[in-house]
Amino acid sequence: DKPRLSHLREKLLRSDSSKLRDVGDILKSWCGDSAFGNFIDRETSVMLGKDLVAFDLKGLESFAELQTVCLYLITDLIWSNIQKDRYRMKFVVFDECWKLLKDKAGQEFIESIFRTCRKYYTSCIAISQAIQDFAESEISSAIVPNCSIKWLLQQGQSNSEAIKKHLGLNDNEVELVNGLRQKQGHFSEAYLLSGPKNRSVVTVEPTPLELWIATTNPKDLKIIEEKKIQSPQKHHLDILRELADEYPNGC
Repeated sequence: DKPRLSHLREKLLRSDSSKLRDVGDILKSWCGDSAFGNFIDRETSVMLGKDLVAFDLKGLESFAELQTVCLYLITDLIWSNIQKDRYRMKFVVFDECWKLLKDKAGQEFIESIFRTCRKYYTSCIAISQAIQDFAESEISSAIVPNCSIKWLLQQGQSNSEAIKKHLGLNDNEVELVNGLRQKQGHFSEAYLLSGPKNRSVVTVEPTPLELWIATTNPKDLKIIEEKKIQSPQKHHLDILRELADEYPNGC
């Protein structure tokens, strides 16, 4: 059998050391048929050999202890695979990064990735809703200076001073950021900072399939669910392709 946490606990409980036996007792709630044991103490279903692997931590914030343990497990999995092959380009993406920045384990993970990932032919992408999430975090010195490319999407007026302060933008650049536009299903403008001098307003136009893969529009999501109910045998991606042909700009 592949080693599991309960195997380690059994060895600890048989140890001559009372301290190690105490650790075995502590692991009881994390092993076997317990709430956390059913989640942690089993063979992994994660297949990191795939080109795209996603970890969704939604809901774990209600269980602080479990979230911390899961973050350490994910950190170990990601780091071991990043370091395994230095010749293959890799990307680590943190979406809704502000959630991880509120957790100590999350902070340590993000800091280590940003500081050292380039040594392993890896790029790190962090996404959040406000510049303050990065600039005012405990690990701001690891994040902001190590980002060679920064994308700013539409910002509220209240973010103007924060952008100016933390990114060193002048009044004209802040005005450009405040003037960014978007048309749902068609395009979204962004302010792109690449290196110390290259700065420009750019327009991002998704292909119809990209739009349907990334959409969060309630109308789009509703029709996706309706199509899945109508054709349960169809692969999710095939449904999105059909919708992209039928509604190239979304619903």
